[in-house]
Amino acid sequence: MGNFLLQLQSQFQKYWQSLSSPQKILVVFLSGLIIASLVTITFWATKPEYAVLFSNLSPQDASVIVNKLKDTKVPYRFTHNGDTILVPRRNVYELRIALAGEGLPQGGGVGFEIFDKSFFGMTEFTQKLNFQRALQGELERTIRQISGVEGVRVHLVFPREELFIEKEKEPSASVLIKMAQGASLNKSQVRAILNLVKTSVEGLKSENISIIDTRGNILSDVLEEGVSFAGSVSEAFQLKRKIEKDIQEEVRLLLEKIVGPGKVAVKANVELDLSRQETTKEEYSPIVEGKKGIVRSEQKRTESFKGSGTSAEGVPGVESNVYGIPGYAQSSAVSQGSDYTKDDTVINYEINKSISHILSVPGKIERFSISVLLDGDYPLQMLETIRQVVASGVGLQEARGDEIVVESFRFDKSYIEEEKKEYERLAKIELKNNIIKSVVIGFVCLIIFLFTLSMIRHAHIVRTATLKIKETQEKVISPPETVSPPPTEPKVKEEILSEKEREDLKNEIREIARSEPEKIAKVIKTMVSGG
Repeated sequence: MGNFLLQLQSQFQKYWQSLSSPQKILVVFLSGLIIASLVTITFWATKPEYAVLFSNLSPQDASVIVNKLKDTKVPYRFTHNGDTILVPRRNVYELRIALAGEGLPQGGGVGFEIFDKSFFGMTEFTQKLNFQRALQGELERTIRQISGVEGVRVHLVFPREELFIEKEKEPSASVLIKMAQGASLNKSQVRAILNLVKTSVEGLKSENISIIDTRGNILSDVLEEGVSFAGSVSEAFQLKRKIEKDIQEEVRLLLEKIVGPGKVAVKANVELDLSRQETTKEEYSPIVEGKKGIVRSEQKRTESFKGSGTSAEGVPGVESNVYGIPGYAQSSAVSQGSDYTKDDTVINYEINKSISHILSVPGKIERFSISVLLDGDYPLQMLETIRQVVASGVGLQEARGDEIVVESFRFDKSYIEEEKKEYERLAKIELKNNIIKSVVIGFVCLIIFLFTLSMIRHAHIVRTATLKIKETQEKVISPPETVSPPPTEPKVKEEILSEKEREDLKNEIREIARSEPEKIAKVIKTMVSGG
């Protein structure tokens, strides 16, 4: 084995000495490139694939989890500004289960697990403070589950209990929300957060809860009473723009079927009533004659009398009706039978009454105006027809002041030509750059190929020349071992052939000497030093 290695080393040294300086540089470069490639491939093949263990972590949770990973000697990495931890994919689920068993991640704050450990001698103040911290932490964890919420901070204020009710203060809460990039909360989500906090704290009222985001916007203001349907100026503007965009799109699609695509321009302006109104209306109307209403109450009274009695007769006045007084005349009454009957009926009917409760929804269109521009020259009759078509399509109401204007103009399309030329120019530049890149890459590859081929060819020529020079040296310099007999006819022919071979060999050596003078000089020096 040792002899084989020595022989291999000797052959390599001879081969190395036979190479020129450019060839040595090329061999070193290619060897280094191959070694670097092997190292890179080996590193890439053995490199572990990382996956997300936890994301959107608070600094407190990230610190605890990192310490656990260090204890278990599991490699990890940070991404997304340190709130996401990556571990080798093969360890993800095992670590999640192990960390979940230890209550990690906690969600950025301590929860009710703070009461899992009881301390002897804990004061009432400490217990209340721990309860407040636990409630804040649980609310933070819950709110963080809402889509788009990246971070939450909840602060609760529990007032001190007073002896007198009039001196007691109400609890309050403030919520700071950090949204993810490009995310926002709508009104229903803000209302959900407000109700969650309100129902989690005893005695907490909605007006004592403040919800803000990290950009300084007070989100809870849009839920206060008296705020219009739009909630804010920005939402009102968005509602207005949406309605205008819908109208413009409907009119454009309708007219493009008549005049063609790209030949219509539509602009709509809408005025909205964003106020909220509630109206209660009571109307009373009499009963129409001939129709019976609803009986509210009915009272009937009947009087009747049967039997004997004295009929009224005599002179009317006082004197005829006073008995036993001297000086007054007396009248005599005749007793006779009598019969008396009287009926009274009183019926009360309900008054016709109607109560209307009207709730006007915000966002009602008060009026709108639409401007339509057509590309080209159209007659007035056709413009009027198009106006009627648009008016019917959008529900024009002239009584409320709606207006539609249709005009025709020649559109300026010069910018389209300029953009087209600019696009063509950029396309040509890109094509030219791609061609140049391809040519440069091909040229470099060709140079490398030719250089490598030339090195191989030169190495082959040098080896061939070296062998032939050695053969020539043996034939020319070495003395003959025996004296040749007198030449005969066949031998003369043999000498002539050898002369031709020598001449061809000399010509080849001259050719090599002209193309590679350094190699020939090196070979001659080697022979001289060896001689």
